Amino acid sequence: MTDPRAVHAAKNNADLCAAVFAARGLAFARRAAGFVAINPPPPFYPHVSVTSVDDAAVADLIAEARNRFGDGIVVKDSFCRIDAAAQGFRVRFGAFWIRREAARSGMPDGWMQVDTSARLTAWEAGWSGDTAADAAMFPPAFLKAPGVFVIGRAGGAAFDAGCLVNLSDGVAGLSNVFGPAGAFADAACAAQSVAPGRPLVGYESGSTLRDARACGFAACGELRVLTSGA
Repeated sequence: MTDPRAVHAAKNNADLCAAVFAARGLAFARRAAGFVAINPPPPFYPHVSVTSVDDAAVADLIAEARNRFGDGIVVKDSFCRIDAAAQGFRVRFGAFWIRREAARSGMPDGWMQVDTSARLTAWEAGWSGDTAADAAMFPPAFLKAPGVFVIGRAGGAAFDAGCLVNLSDGVAGLSNVFGPAGAFADAACAAQSVAPGRPLVGYESGSTLRDARACGFAACGELRVLTSGA
């Protein structure tokens, strides 16, 4: 049985996809089974993000994306329910949904909410390691997305750590965490400071999953990212 905490996390993550698409002027749709792109997605974002355990509705969502884009779509299989081989997918990577119950916290020293285009450019350079202006993932409009916070630790004009936080359905999503050792714990505190009273959710794998567990997150479900085509 799917953990309802994983369902909350998946829906929150789909809301972040929607915020990124909207900020970039890309069309998308919200169906009963999840999020589906209408325009081609930006790098690192899927054509389909599943939020339902209704297998028939999920199949319809995938068919919609395939009809629109042909082969080569990316699907976030949020609950590992899709028969990947039978539907012509391969697994790109797996991860775990995570959740930490609400805790009181203030903004860590040196961390701040990013609120200008110049700071967003500097934050993204820290996140991506790429200072090229044409590599921008998050346009200035992203700073005005409802319930979205860009947060980082500034050192001069640069950011050496940071995260994204998005609010939806009574939870706060923590994603895009970057920085040196210890940054995940600080990012979680920063997220809690702008989302008081809300559990934190997200998904992680590998060493970042270990960092999340070390600061109170628990895994509540598995997900996979699937891709089709060559």
